[in-house]
Amino acid sequence: MNKNTIIGSVLMVLIFIAMVWWNQPTPEQIEAQRHYQDSIRQAEIMKTMDQAMAQQTAKDTLRLDSLSQHVQDSIQTLRTQQRYGNLAGAATGTESVITLCNEKLSVDISTRGGMIEAVRLLQYTDYKGETLRLFDAEENESYFTIYTISGKYVTTKDLFFQPLAQTDSSVTMRLATNDGAQLDFVYTLPANSYVVGFDIKAKDLDAVISPTQPSLSLTWNQLLPRTEKGRTFEERYSNLYYKYKDETPNYLSNTSNDDETVKGDMTWIGFNNQFFSSALISRIPANAGQLVSHNLKETEDALHIKNYQADLEFDINLSDEDVNRMAYYFGPNDYWLLDNIDAEVAARLDMDKSALNLQKLVSVGWGILGWINRFLVIPVFHFLGSFISNYGIIILLLTLFIKLLVFPFTYKSMVSGSKMRIFQKLPEVQALNEKYPNQEQAMEKQQAMMSLMSKAGVNSMGGCLPMLLQMPVLLALFYFFPTSIELRGESFLWADDLSSYDAIFEWNAYIPIISWIFDNHVSLFCLLMTITNIGYQYIMMKQNPTQNSMPGMKFMMYVMPLLFFGILNNYSSGLSYYYFLSTLISIIQTWVIKMSMNEEKILAEMKDNLKHPKPAKGCLGGDWMARAQEMQRQQQAELKRQQEKRMKAGKH
Repeated sequence: MNKNTIIGSVLMVLIFIAMVWWNQPTPEQIEAQRHYQDSIRQAEIMKTMDQAMAQQTAKDTLRLDSLSQHVQDSIQTLRTQQRYGNLAGAATGTESVITLCNEKLSVDISTRGGMIEAVRLLQYTDYKGETLRLFDAEENESYFTIYTISGKYVTTKDLFFQPLAQTDSSVTMRLATNDGAQLDFVYTLPANSYVVGFDIKAKDLDAVISPTQPSLSLTWNQLLPRTEKGRTFEERYSNLYYKYKDETPNYLSNTSNDDETVKGDMTWIGFNNQFFSSALISRIPANAGQLVSHNLKETEDALHIKNYQADLEFDINLSDEDVNRMAYYFGPNDYWLLDNIDAEVAARLDMDKSALNLQKLVSVGWGILGWINRFLVIPVFHFLGSFISNYGIIILLLTLFIKLLVFPFTYKSMVSGSKMRIFQKLPEVQALNEKYPNQEQAMEKQQAMMSLMSKAGVNSMGGCLPMLLQMPVLLALFYFFPTSIELRGESFLWADDLSSYDAIFEWNAYIPIISWIFDNHVSLFCLLMTITNIGYQYIMMKQNPTQNSMPGMKFMMYVMPLLFFGILNNYSSGLSYYYFLSTLISIIQTWVIKMSMNEEKILAEMKDNLKHPKPAKGCLGGDWMARAQEMQRQQQAELKRQQEKRMKAGKH
């Protein structure tokens, strides 16, 4: 090691010692450092204490909450005990759904309340193509009200039932009391059936039910869901039906809000829409209560049609252990099916089948219109449907059958019209037209014309009775087609559903008046019906020229088909198809009858009759023409007297 290295090392050591001495803390800095370290230790101690206090506070709060919940539970238990008495044990529970199912129905029963809450018809779909629902839990509410021995009204919807003996086709929903008493709702769903059996069994309920009011009160409310494409007719043909014992079924108004106070023994009620129904039938009739039907406007509720409400009191004594039998019907408004349902329900409830008459759930018209549909149209339609699957062909055959049935009356009417046309060729008729050319002479001309018809053996009203006899059939079919479930969903040609309108053209924009009349669509079968009807009216006007002289008659003959176009545009396409076929066949019949008539022979007979007049009999029998002429003469004489009186009054 040389001298320079040693000197350098010594200097570095001295510099390091000098720097250490120079940078050592002052007493004040040493005191500040000690104080800082003491503060850190104090903060750690405080944090530890805070954590300990927080843990203790949480433990204390938990103990207080537990004590508070215990107090609340005790209060709630006391209230439940006071409210439900021996039924308090059933006031708490967990809600679940039990499903019964067969080939046709799916029925959901809730453990909360023990009642049916939803029903599906598995063989049908709604207008959206989904499995058809009669109602869902949100749309249906049904429960019984019990008057307890403690003077409280208790509803089963607030109590929980236990499902027992559950299978796919049956279940017992049991409501058990604290002391072992039981209330059972037993549901059974037979295979391939629309009927759900509903039995009510009670055991040892004397300590629960008030002896002054041992009966049950049922509340059943339902929002009727929309299931069809055409809302207008679903509203029109939806009704709340009911039947009193030994009376024919009746229904509340289907066009306005309505209600009915139960004032007798009511056997069944039915919540009905255009093609499907939910009905409750009881062996022990309801003897008090209220029925209400409330119409829902589309702007108010687009998904539902009506709101049905039923409050019924059954004289069912729960203090004994008898089985109280009821039954539900959930299914289509099929006329022939409901006849079988009558027999099935009557056998189950040990009732007379004639006491039910569930076929009234199908709206087929009133009075003679209903008779024609029940005893003529429906049997023929059902017979044809038993071996023909295409309902377009069935309607064609039904039309031919009805036209054949009324052909004798049609023939008489058409022959009378042809005679009126031939009558116009008589020289005497031309002479009368020349004698009374002015409109002011219309009364005198008509009187003279009727007198001439009488002498010629022609009756202008000769076809009135045939037309009157055909009208009930036409009107009956007006009721039959929109409610025939056989047509629902059946397609033919361009119509995808013969029970609804067959829109060939639709639009979304609102057009004043047009949209209100046509509901933003044009039905093709209805359009074809209108065209053929106008053509038929044209032929009939030529067939009976005397109608051209009647004021406004020609105008009305062409306006009426257009009016019916606006009315029937929303109706069943099956109905428009039938009217189209019927009118087309009438045109063919008119042409055939016209071609088969010997006009020269008829004209010769009229001329002979003018030489040897014979009284013509009208549609009501007797010398109707002569009496009509006499009435016209009296009217004309009265008019002359009034004119003379006015003239004398004017002179004075």
